Amino acid sequence: MPPTPVHQHGPACRHHHRQDRTPGSPPCLRFDDLTLGYGAHPAVHGLCGTLDHGSLLALIGPNGSGKSTLLKGIAGLLKPMSGSLVHADGCAMAYLPQMSDIYRSFPASVRDLVKLGLWR
Repeated sequence: MPPTPVHQHGPACRHHHRQDRTPGSPPCLRFDDLTLGYGAHPAVHGLCGTLDHGSLLALIGPNGSGKSTLLKGIAGLLKPMSGSLVHADGCAMAYLPQMSDIYRSFPASVRDLVKLGLWR
C-alpha cells in the first residue's frame, strides 16, 4: 500500500482528505486543521489528512520540525491547541518515546523496549 498523504495547508485544507477508502469505512485517524505545541508555542500548524487502517506513514524532517510532537498528539499525550485529531473506534495505537524520554537506569532489555511498542 502506498504511503498516505498528510498535508499541512491551514484552514482551507478540508478538500485534501482521501476519498479512496472502502465506502462506509471511516479513517483510522483524521486531522482537521490540527495545531499542536507546548504552552503558547505551536510546533505543528494546520495539519490536515486521514490515515486509513493498515496504512504506512513516514515522518521525515529536520530536528525540531514537530515529528515527535505529532506522535505525542496521536498518542493522546498532547492536546491540540486548535483543530481536531479524531481516532476511529477499534483503531489501536502504540507509542514508544525517544530514548531521551526514558529513565536510563531502569532495568529493561532491548526486547522489553521493543515489546513496549505493542502495548496500547
